[in-house]
Order: sequence, then C-alpha cells, then structure tokens
Amino acid sequence: MKPTWKHLFLLYLSQLFGLDLDSHESGSSAEGLGGPTSLSQEDLLSLAQLKAQLRESYFQSTRGHKGNWPSDKDCDSALWAGVARAAGLEEVQVDLALTWEGRPTRLPCGDCGPGSHGYNNGSAATTSTDMMLGTILGLFVSKDRISLERMRAYADEHRGIMGVPKELVARTWIKPGTRAFLSQAIHKLGGKKDNWALLGQLRAPNQEDYQLHLELLSYYLESLLLDGKLSKSNRKALLQEADRNPQDALAQAMAGRNKNAVELLLNPAWKVPGYVRGPETAKEIHQLLIIQILLGAESKK
Repeated sequence: MKPTWKHLFLLYLSQLFGLDLDSHESGSSAEGLGGPTSLSQEDLLSLAQLKAQLRESYFQSTRGHKGNWPSDKDCDSALWAGVARAAGLEEVQVDLALTWEGRPTRLPCGDCGPGSHGYNNGSAATTSTDMMLGTILGLFVSKDRISLERMRAYADEHRGIMGVPKELVARTWIKPGTRAFLSQAIHKLGGKKDNWALLGQLRAPNQEDYQLHLELLSYYLESLLLDGKLSKSNRKALLQEADRNPQDALAQAMAGRNKNAVELLLNPAWKVPGYVRGPETAKEIHQLLIIQILLGAESKK
C-alpha cells in the first residue's frame, strides 16, 4: 500500500490536533543532539570504564544466544536487540528479527505468539509497534538496507499488517510514523524514496512509562536520520520531558543535559526507570545507549 498525496494530507489533518507535528526534513533550525557543556576528562574516563563493564556483563549473560541477542526467549527481545545495536553492541545480529520474507518477529529467527515456547504464555501478537521500532533502529545503525527493504516490501504486500492474529490489527499494523521511519532509513542508506518518507512524526506530549521510552527512542532514531540533528520543536519537547523526569538519565542525555545524565549513571544508588523491563540484559543495554549518546555528543564538540 503506497500513500498518495491526498492520503498523507488527510492523515495530517486527522492526527494534528493535540499532537506535536514535526517534519522529517532538516532545516536551518535544526540543532545537534547533546548539550553545550563538555564533560570533564574524569567523567569521560568513568564513562569508558562503565561501558567496558557493561559490555562484559552483557556478553557473559548472552553467551550461547542466537546472534548475540539479549534473549532467545523473552518476547520483547526484538526491541532490545535493536536498542543494543544502537548502543554500540555491533555483535548483535538485528537482521534475525525478520523472516526470509521480511515479516518482523519478536525472537531471533522465530515468533513469540500466544502460548508459544512455554514462556510467559507467549505474546498476544507476533509483533508490535515497539518491536518494529527497535528493529528499524538496529537495522539502520547496522546500515542493513537489504533487510530494511525486505521489511518495506512485506509491509506493502500485506497492506501494513505485519503479523498475526488478524483480530489484533491494532498491534500488528505498522503505524504511519513507524512506516515513515522505515522509508526514511532506506532512503538515507541510498535506497529508493517513496511518499512515506515525506511524512513527519506525530507525537503526544507527557507520555509515561513504556510509552515514554518509545518516545525517546523515536526521537533518537529521528536524530540519526537527520545526521544527529533535532529541530527546535523536538529540542523543546525533550527539555520538557527532562524536566518531568529528572531521574531518567536517558531523558537527560537526549535533552542535552549531559552532566545530569552522567551523575545519574555514576551514582551507585541510581535505578533504571520502570520501563526498562524484558530481557535480563535490558539494564545493561539501557545504560550503554545513554553512554553512546553522551560520548557521541562529546565527539562532535
């Protein structure tokens, strides 16, 4: 299913009110991801040491897992595999999140549907928006255009329905914003551009818990697609999220409050947010992503 200009325009009108609309195209108002204040050499050394410890812990915990995935049983594994790759764990094979035909899954080379694998009674559906977002993020960071194009072909062939059961179409349908990310990632890697790539992201403010996590990951992916830039409206939204969530190191790092993020990460009493759940290694992945953002911002100064 390929949208026409009319479809895109109607989509904007139907979702505009009450939501933050931001165009994908970067312009002169775009700003870099990261704060204006450089971290001290002591901070950078501490982050490097923590990164090494987290990497070692991750690979000890995932020894024997297919493709170095966070888990080969947990039904949220595809999300965290993509985040792990974005966090600098290059050994994670995110392409295992797709079947040969391009259908997204939850496990490496397999589904985690209702009652499958005898693990947590499986999942209600074989995929979801968060799984697809994580997969696109990880494949883009991996520069795996071939896998992204397979996923797009599957979406077009199946009218955006990316899994089963059919009665849970709200979970298995690839939403417009996610579909836009998919096309933008392909185009950024040199592939064919389609109308979906022109669609901006529509976000509701003041998200909580798991939805906040997905919102932050969405902003991060968008910044990567725009060469590390964020529009002024996105920057403002992230500052508001950082104000609302002072103990969330990811929100602080995304808002450019690098010193706050470092202080949280290096505080032995700090606890990761409640949305960091799923595989046992989710905590390590979450912290590694924050460090990746912080070090990436510092390297550009």
